[in-house]
Amino acid sequence: MLKENTMLDILREKAEQLISADKNSNRSVQMMEVKRLFHELRVQQIELEMQNDELQNAMVELEQSRINFSNLFELAPISYFVISQAGITQNVNYAGIKLFDADKNSMVGKLFLLNIHPEDRDRFYIYFKNLFTSPDAQTCSIRLIKKNQDILNVQIDGIAVKDSTLNPNCYLTITDFTAKQQAEQKLQEANKTLEIALEASSAGIWEIDTVTGKIYFDDFCLALYGLEKGSFDGKYETLINGVYQHDRKNVDHDIRQAIIWEKEFNIRFRVSSYNQGLKYVQARAQVVTDQQQKKRFIGTFTDISDKMMMEMEASHIKEEQQQMILSAGLQAEENEKKRISEVLHNGIAQMLYAVKLNIDQFKTSKEEHLFDYLMQLLNQSIRDIRNISFELAPSILTDFGLAATLEDMAGRLSNNKLKVDTKVSHTCKTLPFQTQLNIFRMVQELVNNSIKHAQASNISIEVIKKTKNTFITVADNGIGFDSNHLAETPKGIGLSSIKNRLRLYKGTLNIESSPQTGTIVQISLKH
Repeated sequence: MLKENTMLDILREKAEQLISADKNSNRSVQMMEVKRLFHELRVQQIELEMQNDELQNAMVELEQSRINFSNLFELAPISYFVISQAGITQNVNYAGIKLFDADKNSMVGKLFLLNIHPEDRDRFYIYFKNLFTSPDAQTCSIRLIKKNQDILNVQIDGIAVKDSTLNPNCYLTITDFTAKQQAEQKLQEANKTLEIALEASSAGIWEIDTVTGKIYFDDFCLALYGLEKGSFDGKYETLINGVYQHDRKNVDHDIRQAIIWEKEFNIRFRVSSYNQGLKYVQARAQVVTDQQQKKRFIGTFTDISDKMMMEMEASHIKEEQQQMILSAGLQAEENEKKRISEVLHNGIAQMLYAVKLNIDQFKTSKEEHLFDYLMQLLNQSIRDIRNISFELAPSILTDFGLAATLEDMAGRLSNNKLKVDTKVSHTCKTLPFQTQLNIFRMVQELVNNSIKHAQASNISIEVIKKTKNTFITVADNGIGFDSNHLAETPKGIGLSSIKNRLRLYKGTLNIESSPQTGTIVQISLKH
């Protein structure tokens, strides 16, 4: 507008000059000057109109920006407050109203300090004063009181800014971390409970990063491996090398399979450390996916050394009890056989001898062949009874030992169709009587099998005693069988009786046989 008035003054001055000039001057020159001045005036007018349009557009954009900022302020997800230097709430957005479960009228124009927990008001007052003395933003953590008297744990970020009237206002953002704090507290409580549970169960946490292969051990796992804090390099090789050498292959295989196929890992193994010796570990783990979609192989190590020791001790006691029961059963069986043997030998055999002597007194020439036949029957009955008595309870074993007993048995069984050879080392006579008896029973059972089932014509018996073991071998040249299908061998083989006696000595039994090639049975007994 000022520019337009100046231009009019210039034109007026020019006109006055023309009027007062010589009327006889060149009018064409005067008209050209007027046209030029009129053109300049027209240009200035157009420029002013354009500037006015731009100003109106700027006002529209400014209003739109104000509306946008107002919407951004009102609809922002964070609570915004505008506080005067006197501490009066000038404005608050929708998130701030919702934070307190109140309405805007009940908050605007009120002292903001009234929303602060009484115990935190002094701290907020100091914070609020510092906002107006520092050009930088300030942060404060306090507690607020909602309309329903609930407590909020919040973080306040603020800065003081002067408005158009040069009056400073404070702009605050309030972030509610009550839920986060409660979650962290629950997490801490859960971690504490987990630590107590792990400590009570002698367990620790371990983890494998499925991407880098790096290992994490907590303090318990480090101690289990005999490692000091800070000395563990986190390498997979260190984890595997700490496993007892006989268990490493299985542990490495199971870990890799569990990670590849994302299946549960559950295995027992032994850990060997120079300062703790051998430890038994129950390891469990599985692949889990966290909130960032990262896969983690995480689990527990449990020290089960004491449990394993108790299990082994219980197993040892149970085995001893079973051996005692088995030994008592076999001893009862032997006692019964001995009793029957004595009845046969001292009772029936003696009666037969008496019958034989009495028959001799009535022998006549007319019936001599009949008497000879009766004597044959009596002698055969006496021999059979003596053999049965020997099989039930060989008294020779008590008097002369295992070698003489097996030789006597071989002599009784050998005939023109069967040959039985024995070889017994002289050191066998140092074996306890019960051990010699059990060896005899096992050999007796194997020889009977060779005669009854294998149809053997040659049987070889060998018993050799060494420092801590006794080795028994019974071989025959019978029809044999397929030892790969031992369950299909003829019934009555008597292996169950032999195995029962083997359990007393932690013995082993090996049978080698094939059709038409004979059978070799090898037994090993531990002393």
